[in-house]
Amino acid sequence: MIAVGTALGLLAGCSASNAGVAPAVYAQRVCSSIATFETALTASSRELSAKVADASADPVKIKQGTADLLTAAERDSSTLAEALSGAGFPRGDHGKQVAMRLISAADQAHQVLRDQRVAIAAAPIANRDAFTALLADVGRQVEAGGNALVDGLNAVGNIGDLALNKAFAAEQSCRGL
Repeated sequence: MIAVGTALGLLAGCSASNAGVAPAVYAQRVCSSIATFETALTASSRELSAKVADASADPVKIKQGTADLLTAAERDSSTLAEALSGAGFPRGDHGKQVAMRLISAADQAHQVLRDQRVAIAAAPIANRDAFTALLADVGRQVEAGGNALVDGLNAVGNIGDLALNKAFAAEQSCRGL
């Protein structure tokens, strides 16, 4: 919620000019920020998945590795929300609405990561099967948080702003998202 509050303040401060940034500039800022976040999270997740897949792995190390991943991802999601807030809003009839949707999606992802970090920190590891089930659930929850970002990005296309849609389609860093 901090990101949304910050964004409201930034967007309100911009309301005097109401100019916004060019759609192409906005698309580049947004997609490169999301791509950076996604790349870091994917790399960390793959590394942790390899450790978890090793049946002989020490549960204490798995728990610590998961906590470290979630701590880093939570920090990265906060950085993402700040970057999205700093991207301003695109020129157009619905520019502020687009910006708020994306910032809200980043805020949701941040909340999911925080909740899962807390769940892992509190998780007992004595029962390996229960702990493994919890890890699987955490993975699903983190994936759902990432999907919130994708849904926010997809919602931009539902706004109906042709210039913004073209900018997102043309931006190289948007294509892989």
